Amino acid sequence: MMNLQDFRTRADVFLVGGIQEKFIEMTTKYNEGNYGDAVAMAKTLVESTCAYVYHAVTNKEIEEDKGHVQVTGNYTIGMYAAVRETLRLFAAQLPNFEQTEKNRNDYL
Repeated sequence: MMNLQDFRTRADVFLVGGIQEKFIEMTTKYNEGNYGDAVAMAKTLVESTCAYVYHAVTNKEIEEDKGHVQVTGNYTIGMYAAVRETLRLFAAQLPNFEQTEKNRNDYL
């Protein structure tokens, strides 16, 4: 069983209600044995964290800045693109970022 306390230092990095709520929901679903929902909540947690960090650094919404417009007029961005664009903000501080991105593209 996953204990919320085990991940407290990681969850407390972002003292943001929405991110903490998603973390708690993910952990609760995992502890209940509802692994499909736990994975879905983990995806939501990653997306929310990227949106929060991107906005904190750029003062822009990642969906509007790097995403695309849907037929409905709403902006959207996929999880992989959100992670990639958020990490690009810190490329100078991430060792081997360019090589990692190249290697990932070689496998696709």
